[in-house]
Amino acid sequence: MAAIWPNWPFTLLLLFLFLFVSHPIFSQSFNMEQVGKFSFPSELVSSPTEEAIAWAMNEQGKRNGYWAKAPPLA
Repeated sequence: MAAIWPNWPFTLLLLFLFLFVSHPIFSQSFNMEQVGKFSFPSELVSSPTEEAIAWAMNEQGKRNGYWAKAPPLA
């Protein structure tokens, strides 16, 4: 086996380190409170007569409405 794969002990060591040691480093956990705090836009609508948009934002369980008007182009 040494003639076919001369670096097999080093490769096995790297495989072990990658599979078992790096798992706690790369794993992330979150709870439902953190998920609920994530704000996301919804109900995006545009004005049929003006260059404006409006959307609702759910921020920490509270809904807020926002609108934006396009700036004048020169």
